[in-house]
Amino acid sequence: DQPDGYALAQGIRALCDNGGAQSLSRAAILLESQTPEQCLLSGKQMMLSYQQILEAALKEMDYPLARRMFTDLLSKGFIPSKSILLSITHALERSNLRRESATKIEDLALADKQRFSFLVFAIDSVQQRNLPVEGILYVATISLGAQLGGVPGKISSLMAEVKAARSNARA
Repeated sequence: DQPDGYALAQGIRALCDNGGAQSLSRAAILLESQTPEQCLLSGKQMMLSYQQILEAALKEMDYPLARRMFTDLLSKGFIPSKSILLSITHALERSNLRRESATKIEDLALADKQRFSFLVFAIDSVQQRNLPVEGILYVATISLGAQLGGVPGKISSLMAEVKAARSNARA
């Protein structure tokens, strides 16, 4: 009834490892209930918990939950660690394996668009806080957009042009 930070972190981890929408939703609610003013988790436990939920949500292709958790992380004034940003990329690679086992083409197209949307959202959220964006996150976003074509392809092209222009301006 009265868990300490370690027990809470382990509970979140167990829910994430269990998989499934219901377990992930419960883990998200537990973490969202932790406010900076009343938090049982240490800073390290907090970051690890966000990372675990983000990885699990992306692996399950639950992009709305991933977006909700990334927003919650930022709204509490936390800066996403480099390991969180890298884990987003790795989790999306693992979701590709799950994606390949899906059968409906419409579901795959929707999942790809949601994945692209999440990546653009993550980059935009980090940039709005004047934080550096890992190059691998740019590469993943631009290459996915190019593969999708259409509007995502145009967005990816513009992102690449802006990134190149910024790099040239620094040189």
